Amino acid sequence: MNIKKNVVRLLAVVFIFTAIFSSMSGTIVHALGYTVSIGCLSAADSMNSGDAVFDAYFNDITVTSVTVKATYLSPEILYSGTINPVTKSITIPGLANGSYVVSLSRIGFLVKDIDVTVSGSNQNIGDKSLLAGDIIVDGSIDVADLGTLLSVFGSTYGDANYYPGNDFNVDGSVDIADIGMLLSNFGEPTYPWPGPDFGT
Repeated sequence: MNIKKNVVRLLAVVFIFTAIFSSMSGTIVHALGYTVSIGCLSAADSMNSGDAVFDAYFNDITVTSVTVKATYLSPEILYSGTINPVTKSITIPGLANGSYVVSLSRIGFLVKDIDVTVSGSNQNIGDKSLLAGDIIVDGSIDVADLGTLLSVFGSTYGDANYYPGNDFNVDGSVDIADIGMLLSNFGEPTYPWPGPDFGT
């Protein structure tokens, strides 16, 4: 009888130890994940017009999104977040050693795909810029985008045809500055032409 009790106690101890070890292992694996820091100076500032409804609408549209995938064509998103509009940066946590594709996207700008390799340490891949002008989101900045921008030229905050995604410099109006930004990037393509991390 005592033998059976001792066996039961031993099994219970083994079970508890296994559960604790598994939990600790998960924590250790998570703790060993590395961070990837990236800056994006072309991320929009937060709008503070005093109109809370408009500000929320504006900030939601102009946010710079960040996603991490294993490959360009992978359907699985390993991480998603947004660039902080104040610091113009983000720190992606908990990535294991390996290769990743970090994508930056903002309405009206070309998507930027960046190859990142994590190998035993935290990574800081510096500041990246997005190219303004891909209004119709077809992967290039061309006459269609220019035509769309010209059709709303002169619109300002409060006008029915004003759209924050066309206001590249986030000054509350679609004006010559926005036209200039588009023209300076005219003809630029995004991935896969010519490939990842295109531009500056």
